[in-house]
Amino acid sequence: FPEIMKNGGFDAVIGNPPYVNIDDTWGKGDQRLKYIKRMYSSVYNDKTDILYYFFTKAVQISKSQISFIVSRAFLEAYKADKLRKWLAEQTQVVEIMDFRNHYVFQGVGITTAIILLNKIKNNSKTNIYQLKVNNIDSPDIMNNKNNNQLFKHLSVNQNVFKAEPWIFAEKSVETIIKKIDEQGKPLGTVLIIGQGMQTGRNNIFGKLSIDQIKSWGLKREQYFIRVRNSDITRYHIHNSGEILLYLENFKSFKSLPKAVQDYLKTYEKELKKRAAYKRGDCEWWRYTWPLHKHYFQRNKLYCPYLANSNRFAFDNQKEFLGLTDTIVLYDNNQNESLLYLMGLLNSKLLTFRFQFIAKLKSNGIFEYFWNSVSKLPIRLINFDIPSDKILYDKMIVLVQQMLTLHKHLAEAKDQQAKNLLSRQIDATDRQIDQLVYELYGLTEQDIKIIEDNAAT
Repeated sequence: FPEIMKNGGFDAVIGNPPYVNIDDTWGKGDQRLKYIKRMYSSVYNDKTDILYYFFTKAVQISKSQISFIVSRAFLEAYKADKLRKWLAEQTQVVEIMDFRNHYVFQGVGITTAIILLNKIKNNSKTNIYQLKVNNIDSPDIMNNKNNNQLFKHLSVNQNVFKAEPWIFAEKSVETIIKKIDEQGKPLGTVLIIGQGMQTGRNNIFGKLSIDQIKSWGLKREQYFIRVRNSDITRYHIHNSGEILLYLENFKSFKSLPKAVQDYLKTYEKELKKRAAYKRGDCEWWRYTWPLHKHYFQRNKLYCPYLANSNRFAFDNQKEFLGLTDTIVLYDNNQNESLLYLMGLLNSKLLTFRFQFIAKLKSNGIFEYFWNSVSKLPIRLINFDIPSDKILYDKMIVLVQQMLTLHKHLAEAKDQQAKNLLSRQIDATDRQIDQLVYELYGLTEQDIKIIEDNAAT
């Protein structure tokens, strides 16, 4: 369109970019990826979702408006920071219609948003419409955006659009978030946080039974119970029964028990197919990436990679090992006990706070990635202040009670006993929540907003 481009481009560019990931569709190392890295370096961030580059091209060929319906993930995704920054610099964000948990396209498991941009800036406020319900039957969604039963409407200034996640809240909620953050320090400055380890072949290093492991003559710290995403609840880890080989402390293959050598030799060809081995990053019989193995013998908290609310559990017996569907928080010799920190992390308050940090996937599921979890504001204790010490000690007692109650619940066989224990857990939970509100200095009005938010 030479005449159009000579006059500055199209008046408007609209569309629904392909829901394509270059790595998954064409394979890593494809020439098209090399082209994108070169041509779209301003937004490329080791991210191969094609929509990033459709956005960029649309802005480049438009002289005015751009509107796309796309995966909503770019609003919050960690690696979309360069794209968000570039869009904020190049355009004015006029409107965002965020469908949150609702699937606009039936049969396509991707949640979406409509974004309207304009290259002509006038610093007017941006309208944000967030769908409040998980499903909407109306075929005419756009004309329902002013229905406050269906959509939450927010109006924000242009200066909020930066590289940071585009997460929006009402003024009253923003005030509470600020108050919470002022009371805390980022969790990533308190504990060591990382993803679980990577074996490269879970079906070989795992899927083993304890009887098999014992017959091979392995000792504790040479095998662990696998903790999976679904095994982690608040304050408790369910025993999956799956045993993982952990051979990182053996100096050489020949130092392994003979039965383990024989087992691994059976899979040697498959283990040598792993990309990390081919790159020279691991030995053929070891994990591809035993992340944070130097801290592995420390006490730790586990949380799932994906969850709809905060679920942190304690491993002080050093019997569990998490892989890539878990996040691990290692003790960092901080003054506060992991029990105290776990009480904070499992509270309604920090679950509420996390909703305005993390990337929403769908069905109310958030990504609990290390880079999001590390931002949670932790209320540290000044042990020289008696009132702080009293609250801290109270938290420790309550969390210990919670651990005991969950242990008894996991062992209970009788339904009546389970019901009684569940009621005791709920009562202890409420006490912990009230204690956390007090630690962060929240008012009754603040608490009501958080409780109402937790109920929706």
